[in-house]
Parts: sequence; C-alpha cells; structure tokens
Amino acid sequence: MDRQRSNTSSRLRNDIGAVFVAHLHPRVGDALDIQDMALRAGYADLIGGRKDDSGKMTFHPFDAPALHSDGADRLNVETFLKNKLVMHVAAAVIYGKKKPIKMATNKPCVSGPRCMQQMHNISNSTPGFVACAGALTLWALSMDVELKKKGQQTGINWYSCYESYLRYLLEGLRNRSKPVLALFREWDAELFPDSEMSLGDVRVTNGAAGGDELDAALDAIRNAEVEEEEDVDMDNAGDGETGDGEESSDDQ
Repeated sequence: MDRQRSNTSSRLRNDIGAVFVAHLHPRVGDALDIQDMALRAGYADLIGGRKDDSGKMTFHPFDAPALHSDGADRLNVETFLKNKLVMHVAAAVIYGKKKPIKMATNKPCVSGPRCMQQMHNISNSTPGFVACAGALTLWALSMDVELKKKGQQTGINWYSCYESYLRYLLEGLRNRSKPVLALFREWDAELFPDSEMSLGDVRVTNGAAGGDELDAALDAIRNAEVEEEEDVDMDNAGDGETGDGEESSDDQ
C-alpha cells in the first residue's frame, strides 16, 4: 500500500506536471511548479482553502475551483468534478504518465497493453474512481509532501474528502440526478470512449461519510433536476471499480 501511494504521488507531482499547466495556466506556469511546496502554498484557494474570520485557513472540499469545469469557488452541482483536470489525473492512474499529457494537450494517444486499464479491463468510471481522482487532484496541488490519510502540512483528512465525494456521487446516482448522471457520461466519453456502458445509464445503491458541508452538498444534489429512468439490462452492467492506485507501466 505504501509503495502504491508513493508511486501515485510521484506520478502526479513528478510526471504529469504538464497536465496541471494545461488546465491551470497561468496559476501553474511550469510543469515543475507543483513539485515546489512554496509554490503549492499559493494554490490554497484552488483546492477549496479560504481564511475564516480569525484569519485561519480552512478547507472546503466541495468549493474547490480545481474540481469545477467553470472554476467555481462554491459548489455548483452542474460543474462539480467535471473539470478535465480531474479526468486527466484519473487517466494518469490507470493509463500511465504519457497518455494524460497527450489528452490534456489534445494530441493523439493510445494506451499500451501493460497499463492498469488494460490489465484490469477497466471499461467505465465508477463513484470510487471519480471520488479518488477528485481527492488526488486536490492533494497534488496542496502543501502536503506525502500522500497520507491525513496531510502532515495541511491537516486535511484526504480520506474523509474522498468519502464525502463518494457519498455525493452515490446519492446522485441513486436519485438519478441529472448533474451526476451527466458527470459519468462525460467521464466515460473522455476516458473510455469505446465503452458501451456508463453508470450515467444505470441505477445503483450504496453510501457512506458525513459532515455539515457534505449534508449541504447532498441537499443540493437531491434538489437538482431528476432524469427519467430508462430500462437497463443489469446483466451487462459491471461495476468496474479500480482499486487503490496500482502502478501502471512507466512506458505508457
């Protein structure tokens, strides 16, 4: 597990800096910038950090501009977790270090046979996959040096962040919320364009996590427009969960 975390953190910070430049320029001006903790300190607002009335920096996981496709600094259910930066961070985990850079810079790309996606036959996005990518994206931009459950520098509980995103997505799927269904369709179109199945078209049930901000996010997604349910062949609806960041081939 420690080795997997080390491989993942190294890939995000050392190998795909160009992805962060492509999506966050000019805030991230060079591929090496996210390796510099002092520079990452300046990205606090991008990951949902803001100072309270006493001047203390607080973290708001649903208010991160880096996760919103429109750069919103407050939760917008229509754009939350739809930033292609998050999708390309996810691509780094399952495809290796080269493909996400090409995706982010609109260059032709193919995945090799030794990448995680091929080895585990991952064919669609899942709530755990998307939630993990969201938390990893924010961690990569944070001051934290090591990828751990709780950041030593920021004090952010990254596992709780992941769990909150996971519950939000599961709630949206359960209620057939249009923004969440659209999210999975967009993720699958970007990462699995040849897949014939998306969770945006499947009813699922599950849940976990808590907290005031999570409750507010859940209220927001419950109040979002509902999409009419269509009949789905559940016999062909696999869950495709990815696991915890197994290393892909360095050649990808």
